[in-house]
Amino acid sequence: MKDGKPWVGDQVHDEATNRKAIVTDVRGGSVYVLRHVWGGGDTWEAEDPEQLTVTAPAGERPHHAQNLKTPDQEGPPHMGRTEYYNDPHAPKANTLIPASNLLVVDDSGAILLQRRRDTGQWALPGGAQDIGETAAECAVRECLEEIGIIAEITGFLGVCSNPHHIVAYTDGEIRQQYENTYIGRPTGGEPTINDEADGVRFVHPADLDQYDIHASMRQQIGDYLAGTYPYLG
Repeated sequence: MKDGKPWVGDQVHDEATNRKAIVTDVRGGSVYVLRHVWGGGDTWEAEDPEQLTVTAPAGERPHHAQNLKTPDQEGPPHMGRTEYYNDPHAPKANTLIPASNLLVVDDSGAILLQRRRDTGQWALPGGAQDIGETAAECAVRECLEEIGIIAEITGFLGVCSNPHHIVAYTDGEIRQQYENTYIGRPTGGEPTINDEADGVRFVHPADLDQYDIHASMRQQIGDYLAGTYPYLG
């Protein structure tokens, strides 16, 4: 909360729609952008803070400490995760696993994003590198596995190894993020949702501000758009 009013990251009850939601943005200090607590569905806006009751302030939200599962999702629930970025209260990491992301750009310049079920935020496809594959092969594989798009590498965006980017999982793993991010173009496949992503789409750069994108991922996209890469840090 901020000045007694809901703020970004707070879990609230929206009386107007009778839905539980997460505040993802506050525009002009008065327009609240909300998404469902499960991360699925479209966002909506609330212009009256009086209709929003904070049920869990940011940092105390229930989904930080439990597995997430959408009501219509089949199969086992996801492992819960809490992501910390330059947060002095982050727990100490106990693992470091190399991972790869792929920033896929189509002929119009739109960027391929997926909406993660576990956080509700939009992100580049990516994941942990397997034994026996290169970092670039990992990026291509993860893109196909996660969102159904076949892509080829066209460039290298950078290494992101900020020791203050921590992801804590409910199984006890606390991972320091280490990501190699590549640039690619689509060559086949169809955008497909799965048990990790409930939304997949190409987004034009002019529309990126309308999407809830984690700060670390937004930095990588920003480096690409500004041409300030490769980023080595």
